[in-house]
Amino acid sequence: MATIGDYEDNEDDYLDASIEWITGDKLIQVVEPGYLTVGQCAMLIPALKHHAKGMEPSALEHAFSAYVMLIQRDIAHQEIEVRHPQTLLLYSDYLKMTESGMYGDEARDMPMPDMGWLVSIDEAERWYDAKGFSVDLSKIKADMKALQAGAQVADGDMPTTPSHVENEADLAALFDGVRYESLNKMFPGAGDWKRHAERATRTGLATAARVGRGLFNPLHAALWWLDKNNPPGWDTARVYRTLANNLPPRSSHLKHLLTGNYD
Repeated sequence: MATIGDYEDNEDDYLDASIEWITGDKLIQVVEPGYLTVGQCAMLIPALKHHAKGMEPSALEHAFSAYVMLIQRDIAHQEIEVRHPQTLLLYSDYLKMTESGMYGDEARDMPMPDMGWLVSIDEAERWYDAKGFSVDLSKIKADMKALQAGAQVADGDMPTTPSHVENEADLAALFDGVRYESLNKMFPGAGDWKRHAERATRTGLATAARVGRGLFNPLHAALWWLDKNNPPGWDTARVYRTLANNLPPRSSHLKHLLTGNYD
């Protein structure tokens, strides 16, 4: 997840980190049951207006841009509560930790909200009301409840079920953040991990796997690589076997969670 330090020298990187959340497949995905992404929350109103009345492409593009800027402004002023997509901690919690000095004097490693952060459905409704819009989210709420119950949402375009997401998060917690050199050793056929790390904000690796400045969760990084590159001879099972052989000492006794082998 991107941090303040990532954007300190180039504000354009903020857009690069957010663009995948407001275009393409991620705009219609459920990242966490019960939540919209910030991008989804911002773009829902102009999308509904376009569906109801139709808008010229230029007007629709302007509306999308305006609502993205509006929600960015309201996040900065804490007028809408957003949560980190991995920890589910509020942005206000991170600000409090920063004020206490927990992220250092310059707070460069404090996570920075982008369009991939989360807004609860109830908070989205409150925000819409505050802006003077009456938006019926009952259908979205019903779909979310179905997803939480393990049912497939009607559109069939949603990602994995909550149980899988929780399992992946549990497995990721077995690992400490590592630098690109360690990823090169684990997955030498994955190309230049140094280049992946340097371009992490642009490619989505930061959103998927970054856990600190220059540090990546190995499981999330490997699954990002697998999804993006579909490398010959590799699948999730092989990735997990490789990761099982590279667990840190604190969790080395839990290899079976990755391999399914209890021997």
